[in-house]
Order: sequence, then structure tokens, then C-alpha cells
Amino acid sequence: MNLLADRRGCQADDIRRMGKGAMRLDCQKRLKLPSVHQPNPVLLNIRSRITRFCEALLGIRVIAQGGHPQFGSGDRRGPIDKSDKIQRGSTCRDAMETRAMSKTILVTGPDLDPAASQVVADHGYQTVHTPAYADSAVISEFMRKTGAVGIVSRMGRVDAEVMDASPQLKVISKHGVGVDNIDIQAAAARGIPVLVATGANAVSVAEHAIALLLAAVKRILPLDSGLRAGRWEKPGFSGREIAGSTMGLMGMGAIAQATGRIGKGLGLKLIGYDPYAPDSAFEALGATRCATFEDMLTQTHILSLHCPLTDKTRGILNADALARMPAGGYVINTARGGLIDEAALVASIQSGHLAGAGLDTFAVEPPAPDHPFFAVPEIILTPHIGGVTRQAGARVGVDAVRGIFQILDGQLIAPERIINRKLLEASQASLASVEK
Repeated sequence: MNLLADRRGCQADDIRRMGKGAMRLDCQKRLKLPSVHQPNPVLLNIRSRITRFCEALLGIRVIAQGGHPQFGSGDRRGPIDKSDKIQRGSTCRDAMETRAMSKTILVTGPDLDPAASQVVADHGYQTVHTPAYADSAVISEFMRKTGAVGIVSRMGRVDAEVMDASPQLKVISKHGVGVDNIDIQAAAARGIPVLVATGANAVSVAEHAIALLLAAVKRILPLDSGLRAGRWEKPGFSGREIAGSTMGLMGMGAIAQATGRIGKGLGLKLIGYDPYAPDSAFEALGATRCATFEDMLTQTHILSLHCPLTDKTRGILNADALARMPAGGYVINTARGGLIDEAALVASIQSGHLAGAGLDTFAVEPPAPDHPFFAVPEIILTPHIGGVTRQAGARVGVDAVRGIFQILDGQLIAPERIINRKLLEASQASLASVEK
């Protein structure tokens, strides 16, 4: 507040002593805040708080100049309705006083690894946890009550409703890399960076992908069940080697690369498709780059999914895509369930075209008790726990909370960790264009 008062030749107390008419007369000018030339998210957040305070209290529009080179200011406000400025100003002051004292991080789901909890404590903060898979209304209420300045997103959706209920929110950090449960566009429009823990759980998820593959191909579960039921099924049994088969990697991120490295050790030939990955990612893995997803499918005996769930990739593995795979193929999914047309996968396996699948994710989690997958013994299922190991949990948790404090403390953060970076830049550019 002193920053604004000093620039305009008056102190905060003087403003409060003004009459309503004098206030309007004195504040007709459009205030301009100083540009931030160095990447300092803390100053940006302070500027945003000051902006909202003045707009609500004084009924004026404050124009913010400049922005953070990584994710901009995120201010996108139109004219203020002066009829409610006094009520909004009072609410804003009370909220600001409460949030100024808040040193809380909200975790949407279970406890963090002790190593991550220690990082939080070392910064003088505390964590508050929502129930697992809480809806946005519940998360919004937690944000209002706690005044949390950061969210570690584990389970449950963080959408515009949550963000609008918590104007004090500075940063959202995903406990992992999949952000389909976070509205990154809404976050960008509000100047909120969304972070991911890139590569922190790659080894654990890759190991799980290979475990699902081996369990499915080697028919481990039905053989185990048969033996426990008193059946000795060796006579007439015919297994299958995977060495020499071709593994197709959909996506070429850290998890895909870790999966590919293990696959090579098992004698698999690697091909892949990722329109966004550099050639060096394929070269380092010794994988052949395919020009299209369809081209990769026709050569793939074992398809392993490692791409994010977006509007473009939702349901990408549909009946047509499955039909392109060679007969007797397998599908492994440790990414997101929504990538697969689940009914089409069931039909492809039951028809005998595909031999089976190993899945760690579902389109809706947790799945309904009568989900069709449960009736197909050729599909091996696990409850989205590929990255849930002690080692990965420690790395992911520490990366998630450390990223929050890097933002709060005004430190630079690796650009690849800001998953909505381009959206933030576009939002800032749009704001600058409007203000011109």
C-alpha cells in the first residue's frame, strides 16, 4: 500500500480519512505499478494483491506493467462495478490480513513422504489435507478456510471454482506429471503457474509398465490362480517370448525413455511417436522415430502409452487404432485411462485380435464395481500405483513442495517444470495487447 501511496504523494492513513467524493476525485487517474525487470514471483504476487485491494476499495482500474519472464502477471480484469466498492474493499482488507498470516500448503489427498514434509516444516509452513478424490466444492472450502497459498495436487480436480475461491493462491504443484485433473488454462488466466515433478517417478512407473507387460504376456495371474485351485496346467501349455518383439512408445518423455531402456534389456526393438520430442531423444534411446501414430501402430507388437491426456489424445486408442496393430499384440498403459476407448479394447481382446493388456489407469478413477475390464482375465489391472513407491514418493514429494517454495521465494525454476508456461505467456501477451 505504501508503494502506491508514495507514488501519489499521500499515505495510506490519508486515503482512509478522505471523504467519498474526495476519494473519487483523487483517484480518477489510472495508477500504474512499476515493471518487474527481474524474475521475482513474490513481487508479482504482492503487486497482484495491491492491485486487487485498490480496485475493490477505490473503484478504479489499476494497470500493471511488465511481467514475469516465466509466467507473467496474469492480471485480466475489466472495469470495476463502483456500486459495491465499499463492501468489496472491506472484504478484501479482511481477507488480505488473514492470508498474510497463512503459511499453509493444501495437499489434495494423503500424506506426503516424510522427506517432503520436512521441507515444508523447514520453511515454517504446515500442510492441510483434503480427503482423497475430493470434488472441487470440497477443495474450495478447504482453500477458503485455510487461506493456503499453494496446492500440492494429488487426487481430486483443481478447477476454476477452486481458484476463484482462493485469490490468495500463488502456485499449484502436481505430485507427479499428469495434469488432467488441473485446469491449466484457468490457472494461466489467473497468473498461477502449474508445476510438475518432471522425471521424479520415471523409474518406478517404467518398472511397473514392464511388470504389467510380463504379467500379461507370461499369463502369471491365471496360472497362479489355477495352481492354487488345484490345477496343474503344464500339459498343453504354450507360452511366448517377448525378445525380438517391437515395442511402440507413444510419447518420448522421461517415463517412456526409462521404459524403453528396460525393454532393450529384454531384447525388444524400440520404435516411437512423439511430435514434440527432439530427434536426440529417439537417438539416445536407439529408437526408430515414426512419422505418424498410425505408422507406429502397424509395426507395434507391444504398445506402451506415455503421453498426456489432452483434447487431442483423449480416446486416441480407439477401435480403428487397435485394428491397425498386428494380431496378438498387447497394450500397456501407465499414463492416463482416458487415452483408451475402453469398450473398444475389451472388444478387441474378446474377438481374439489382441492377446491382452496391462493397465494401471482407468478413464474414471476409481472404476465402478461392474467395470467391463473385471470380466476379462487377459487384462491385468492395478489401481494407478505405478509411481507409488517409497523412492519415487520421496523424490516427487520433495520436488512438488520445493517448487512451491521456489515460486514463493522468487527463485528461478526450470522452464520445463512449468506445464502451463506457454499459456501464461499468451495470457500476458493478450493483456499487454488489450492495455495498449
